[in-house]
Amino acid sequence: MTSPVLRRPVAIALSLVFAAAQTFSTAAAAEVVVDGPHYVALPIYAPQANRTSLVQTFRAEDPRIRFGFEFGVFHGDNPELFDPFGGVTLVYRLYEGDTSLKRLIATRYVAMPHEFVDSEDASSNVGFVEADFSQVRLKVGRQYSMQVTRDPKPNVHIGVWAAEGSPYAHGIGYNPPDEDPNTPREFDADFDAYFRMTPVTTTPCARTRALRSRISSAPGISAQDRKRLNAKLTESLVKPYLPSYQKTACTQLDSFIKYVDQHSHRFNDATAVYLFDRADLIRKSIPCR
Repeated sequence: MTSPVLRRPVAIALSLVFAAAQTFSTAAAAEVVVDGPHYVALPIYAPQANRTSLVQTFRAEDPRIRFGFEFGVFHGDNPELFDPFGGVTLVYRLYEGDTSLKRLIATRYVAMPHEFVDSEDASSNVGFVEADFSQVRLKVGRQYSMQVTRDPKPNVHIGVWAAEGSPYAHGIGYNPPDEDPNTPREFDADFDAYFRMTPVTTTPCARTRALRSRISSAPGISAQDRKRLNAKLTESLVKPYLPSYQKTACTQLDSFIKYVDQHSHRFNDATAVYLFDRADLIRKSIPCR
């Protein structure tokens, strides 16, 4: 969904300046991207091969991160004719260490997007689907494991793009056997999954609390608007471990942004821009599509 745009020219100009400042302030953090040609795809759910998940081990480069695998979808010669993969639930599980799946740190639920992204090799590429782990503080330099599983329905082949030869120097990809998921990494350990690990400087939860606080104290917001805006920023926005978090939070934020856009004439320019941009930053960091 494309966020609505504030209608007033002054507000738009201020918004662009604000966005540039945000980009500059976060540009110093490290981002890890493992990507390449889309020739090899590893299934997440392949019960006939005794595989129901995929794991990539990695080294933490930042204390707070978003993490996403790059997915492809395979369902015949005409993928544009139907969309069975959109909304399929992916479950990301973060573990401490890189030799087994014994010490679970956090679990996140995200939905597959409903569209493909442009690809030079014309593959059925869905792109990176990120989960927000920013509420978990990692130890920089330590090894971790990220496991992804999926809802087996609908019956569509969803795979993680990967590269043979293990191009990522600080980890390895493997399919743990279903009957013993704690078995050390000794299965197909000659590849790396394509993944993106993005540093997070301010968590969505912290941004949400700051926005609620600003709404409650800003003199340029009427009591009626303050009540309605805060009603759209409910407590569900600060509970990323819930299975319904992404869907509920994104719906609420879209409603919040729509309200600001429809009633922007009731706010001064600076307040309208702040409300719009802060909500949009939260949307992107969840992430909402």
